Amino acid sequence: MTIFYTHQDRLHETTGEIPLRVLARRAVVRVSAAFSVFHQAIITAKTRRVQRELMVHEIPQQPLILGEKWDF
Repeated sequence: MTIFYTHQDRLHETTGEIPLRVLARRAVVRVSAAFSVFHQAIITAKTRRVQRELMVHEIPQQPLILGEKWDF
């Protein structure tokens, strides 16, 4: 091996095509990245929903029928 040897040299081997294992690795990395983004979006949506629910419950509501107590 020389100092200038890189793994990129092995990607295109003798036929000039990218080996199947390299394509599979790239696909797995991209799919896992997509799932990570999707998972983060779900967490953000759930967190925002809980925050909105807490804000609604913090404001006292006026009684619907006279004579009821205020909801504190």
